[in-house]
Amino acid sequence: MGDAAILVRTERLALRRFTPDDAERLVALHGDPDVMHFLDTGRPVPRTEVLERTLWEFIAGPGLPGDPVGALGVWAAELAANGEFIGWFSLRPTTPGHVAEAELGYRLRRAAWGRGYATEGARAVIAYGFAELGVRRVTATTMTVNTGSRRVMEKAGLRHVRTFFEEWPDYIEGAELGDVEYAVSRGEWERLGGGQGVARSCPAEQLRLSRRHHDVTSKRELGSELGPSQTTMQRMSDEPARWTQATVYPDMWTDPDDDPRNSAGPSPDGELATLQDFLTNYRITLRMKCDGLDADQLAHRSSPPSTMSLLGLVRHLAEVERDWRNWITDGDPLPKLYGKRDADFDGAVAEQAVVDAAYVDLEREQTATDAALAEHPDLSKRVGKDKIAVRELMVHRIEEYARHCGHADLLRERIDGRVGQ
Repeated sequence: MGDAAILVRTERLALRRFTPDDAERLVALHGDPDVMHFLDTGRPVPRTEVLERTLWEFIAGPGLPGDPVGALGVWAAELAANGEFIGWFSLRPTTPGHVAEAELGYRLRRAAWGRGYATEGARAVIAYGFAELGVRRVTATTMTVNTGSRRVMEKAGLRHVRTFFEEWPDYIEGAELGDVEYAVSRGEWERLGGGQGVARSCPAEQLRLSRRHHDVTSKRELGSELGPSQTTMQRMSDEPARWTQATVYPDMWTDPDDDPRNSAGPSPDGELATLQDFLTNYRITLRMKCDGLDADQLAHRSSPPSTMSLLGLVRHLAEVERDWRNWITDGDPLPKLYGKRDADFDGAVAEQAVVDAAYVDLEREQTATDAALAEHPDLSKRVGKDKIAVRELMVHRIEEYARHCGHADLLRERIDGRVGQ
């Protein structure tokens, strides 16, 4: 292949699109019993399946020509020095038709194992996705017991985000310990200097593609060179390391001088002022839990199977603030901000425009609800069609924010380990 066909080049590797001429190379790779030992059914892929299905799906890619999604796909990997085929790397959308989040994968010939090609190629593919293809977040998954592939992910710049359990039709030893997902956002990658300083060697050269989306490749890609003893290891603690920015009171989010909730003066006088003060502090707490995160992290559902994310909470509370005004008025209810039930969480996607709009929506709706309630300073007054007491509504508002601040505590800790009140 000429240089024009090369999409990604590293010190030792060249990645290009698959062509029909790669048929026999792919048949040999997917037909190697050692390569396939921990993949799919654990048996070699039939020659006819590779020639009639896998090859053409690799060539076609996940999208249409000219579509940003079409730039993703599976790339044949060659040694830059002599053009020798050693396997493939891939970066494919986790959600069909969307380029924002993509999943990393690769499969290498036995002769290429243990030489650091996996880490070198993975880092290059991640950089290519972020810099050239518009990807905002890259994920990768493997079995919990596959410590070799997990090291590849870590050395490629990804971090562990969750351990999960699913039922698969074909049992592989160690499956009872579940699977792990690793990820890196574009913002994190840039803060790390584009992966500079990440080690380039690792003994395991097989990274599993997600079984949820990529049936044409692998359902389980446990590194073939891992010994049997590693499949019986105890599950490790996979949570991000817990940390706090606070130094004065370690159980707090930040130090008093930096805490916008901190007040050196006396507490408010009167019931209404006290309720408003508590509400204000919980509102600030929610925003603090979101500080320092990019769009990918804010949209990340870090505590599955919950569909909650920090961005979803911001949108949800904007929706709730609007609905509270419906409790006050005798007129027709205001239309929903985001549509049908759960649209506030479902629409919390990893796009900066969505994040910016959510904060604008929340501030606008909070201001409008505060203004509506300011017209009813008597806490015992009953308002709206259901004649709810203003006091009950004020207490409910505090309860709603306090409850979701608890959710935000857990979501944030699962994202980057930061903790504190």
